This record gives sequence, structure tokens and C-alpha cells, in this order.
Amino acid sequence: MTKNDFIVRQKTLKRYALKISLVHLAVLALFMLWPQKKGLHGTDPVFAICLIACLFGGIVLNIWLQIRKQKQPGYCCPKCGKRFGKNAAKIVLATGKCGRYGETIITE
Repeated sequence: MTKNDFIVRQKTLKRYALKISLVHLAVLALFMLWPQKKGLHGTDPVFAICLIACLFGGIVLNIWLQIRKQKQPGYCCPKCGKRFGKNAAKIVLATGKCGRYGETIITE
């Protein structure tokens, strides 16, 4: 993989994370409109339980989907499976190798 291919993959990963976060925010916004239609109030225990479940469930789902995407080929080291997060991506861009075992990732 070339340096430009690696940069494109990292940008794709960032866009994917942004899309997931925006969907989660949209679901939360729709959820906040729900009590007005049903006549519930913000102090209702059912509403509070559903809000907490939606909030934390969305966060867990967001993290799980991002990790799942990062485990795909090209987003992690082929030798050790280390995901290229922010710091690992910087190391790969600077050296062309995985920071854990030195596997060559970027070829010129």
C-alpha cells in the first residue's frame, strides 16, 4: 500500500465514524421528541430508562461498529492485527512500518 492509499483509508475511517455519530445524534433527537407525542414528561421513569438505554446503547453500538470497521484489511496491521488509531497511524506515516513489530505497511 502506498502512502496516499493509507491516507485515503484513514480519511474513509474518519468519515465512517462521523456518519455513525450523526446517526446516533439523529436517533437521540427523535427520541427527545417522543415524549411530546405520547404525553410523557421528562420526569417519567419510563422515559428516563429509555433515554439512558438509548444513550448508552448508542455509544456501545458506535464503538463496536468502529472497531469492527478497523479490523478490516487495510485498517490494521496484517501481521499483528493492531488497529491504526490516531497514534499508530502517525507512526505508520512517519516510518512506513507498524509500531508494534515493524511489519512494513507503506511501500514507496
